[in-house]
Amino acid sequence: MSGGGLNGLLRLALFALLLPLAGCDRIELPGVIGPDVGQELFGEGRPRIALVTGAEGVSGDYYASAWAALTQVQTDSGAGVAYLEARTVKDYGTRLLELQKKDADLVITFGANSVAAVAAAAAANPEIKYLVADALWPDAIPPNVLVLNYKGEEAGFVAGYLAGSVSRSHVLGFISSRDNALTQRYYAGFRDGGAQIRSNLEIMKGLAGDAPTRAHIAAMTNQMQANETDVIFHLIGSAAAGVMDAAAGETLWLIGSETDQRALNPDQVLCSLVKRHDLVLPPVIARFLEQGGGREEWLGFAEDAWEITDPDFSGPVGEELFSQMLTCRDQIVAGERIVPLE
Repeated sequence: MSGGGLNGLLRLALFALLLPLAGCDRIELPGVIGPDVGQELFGEGRPRIALVTGAEGVSGDYYASAWAALTQVQTDSGAGVAYLEARTVKDYGTRLLELQKKDADLVITFGANSVAAVAAAAAANPEIKYLVADALWPDAIPPNVLVLNYKGEEAGFVAGYLAGSVSRSHVLGFISSRDNALTQRYYAGFRDGGAQIRSNLEIMKGLAGDAPTRAHIAAMTNQMQANETDVIFHLIGSAAAGVMDAAAGETLWLIGSETDQRALNPDQVLCSLVKRHDLVLPPVIARFLEQGGGREEWLGFAEDAWEITDPDFSGPVGEELFSQMLTCRDQIVAGERIVPLE
């Protein structure tokens, strides 16, 4: 059944509410670049490629996957690699300036919080290349910028197919931080995937805002449960712990996104749709260095950008259902199934 045919059956509820080289000890940068800090951040390798992470650095799975990609590039090509942490939105400008002074060749950032700082840095430093992942670029993309995004509609479709298959209440939940063109892709796929199973599914949609707290997400999850939601797919990064808090001990199934979230709640996370930065970034970096930017790339199942983690087959996801999910993936890759973008 098409997504359009399902729209009239949906109940939409909006709740407003760098630095190590591989194997070396970490080097702390001072707040302001000084003469005592030398090029040892990158070593002698070229090109010099830097990753700017969030506050968690490379200790969390999301950025650890990206860092694994850079260390692989270093091993394969001899490039100099490093990473810096941006603990707040304001830190991005400072970190990009530090990297410009360190003669970086390519800087990689993730997320909407980095876009304004990257736009300013790219304009001021046309000789440096900037790769921005998981973010929307508001204007024409400069020639020294490459925007990389994942085909969220594909992950969303598989998640929706799973959710529709497992749900007994026929009410699903979808939580995202923002409501924009990126999250709409996930939602459209989730809606359409669920519709393959049941035409009378209802979907509750929660918007968590740019900086959702754990308690806020838990309250949103509880409200969804009160409205009979029994499966939730979420796109809220580290705030996912709030969903896990509310789900603990309840009859609620969860589908993780971006990283493997089974460890957060092994009894209720059915599976996760994981972004494989470690696999996709090395070839993207190679193309960017060779071809330049000024464009946007979208990667999906065909490029191994998504991994469907194995479920616990002792739960509601049996081998037959998991096989059906993989068939959906294969049909998308083969072009036999076209997933809507909105």
